[in-house]
Amino acid sequence: MSHKNFTFAKTVKEMTQIILTIENPDIIPSLKKVLGQINGVTISKTKKVVDTEKKNILKSIEKGYKEVVLVGINLSSYGKDIGEKFTDAVRLACNTKGIERVRLGSLEPDHITDEVIEELASLHNFCPQFHISLQSGCNNTLKRMNRHYTAEEYHKLCQKLRSTFDDATITTDIMVGFSLETDEDFKELYEFLETARLEKVGVFTYSREEDTPAHDFVDQIGDDVK
Repeated sequence: MSHKNFTFAKTVKEMTQIILTIENPDIIPSLKKVLGQINGVTISKTKKVVDTEKKNILKSIEKGYKEVVLVGINLSSYGKDIGEKFTDAVRLACNTKGIERVRLGSLEPDHITDEVIEELASLHNFCPQFHISLQSGCNNTLKRMNRHYTAEEYHKLCQKLRSTFDDATITTDIMVGFSLETDEDFKELYEFLETARLEKVGVFTYSREEDTPAHDFVDQIGDDVK
């Protein structure tokens, strides 16, 4: 495996971090299985770790790379089809000799169970920086989006993480102007964010896409309102 398969930092400040996408079996030499995402179905694939790949990992560590960030389209679904768990991949990364810190990409809130929290808390070099998908703090909007959690469940999850990790950081992304969103829905989202105390929020406007259920919803929100 060549270094071109890693996403290396380009500034001195970032030169201690390696980003590993665990949805491509060709760029995960330090993990035994990787995540693939095909038409919404999770596929965990076996990948043989060869000597040349391990040597390249060690070379990276020798150059000063101390941190690994695990990312993927549906990172927290890792291993579901083969009887393994998402935390198995995290543990493998944490146990890689020379790696001092392990961080995660975006996670789905309904995948972060009490068991997952407990296992992550047991890893001494895991960094509790959580980017957890929210999309909306309004239950009506979440239902229309076909999200599998409520605003209350998301808020409770945040409380669990902060009570487990003293230095937990929670960030998210939200979407405004989704189909059928009313002024009252937007107010509910706004009030949720005031109480959730998230460290950082990315805000995006809804973009109507063909071949999606929301495309055909009536009462689309005008761009001037978004």
